[in-house]
Amino acid sequence: MFRDEVCTYHWGRPFQRRGEKRYSCCQGDNSSGGCSIGNYHVSDTLSPENMKGFVSTLSKSPPPDGNYGVYALDCEMCYTTDGPELTRVTVIGSDRQTIYETLVKPDNPILDHNTRFSGITEEDLLNVRTTIRDVQAVLLSKFSDKTILIGHSFDSDLRALRVRLFPPS
Repeated sequence: MFRDEVCTYHWGRPFQRRGEKRYSCCQGDNSSGGCSIGNYHVSDTLSPENMKGFVSTLSKSPPPDGNYGVYALDCEMCYTTDGPELTRVTVIGSDRQTIYETLVKPDNPILDHNTRFSGITEEDLLNVRTTIRDVQAVLLSKFSDKTILIGHSFDSDLRALRVRLFPPS
């Protein structure tokens, strides 16, 4: 049932300083009301129902130089009616050059663009046609099960990409 209510929340995480818990977003204590207001309640919990559409890296023949590659990967996500979804992916090679970067159109309606963290706005995604399946195809063509990938909050990025780094057993 839809209720005409807003979601009041803390976008930051609680941390403890001098024995007192505070939120990183507003410095409010753990009993303070939320400091942000959203039109919807969003969650970043990955439920089993959202585990569809995953792909796996594949074994490939060794490249002529034997180097399967080392890449840094970073993703940005928004919150949709189906949970967190990919909105941008960037891959940097070991030579510090951008190998791949694109904005991505989420499959589901966006509830929160997460702009304060990602910098991505509604306007940025207006004419984007690249889907997560397009991104998966590009990445699987570049990576193998022996490619070295690094990143910050890497597990979240792989979930957003819906990529496993090895063939399923």
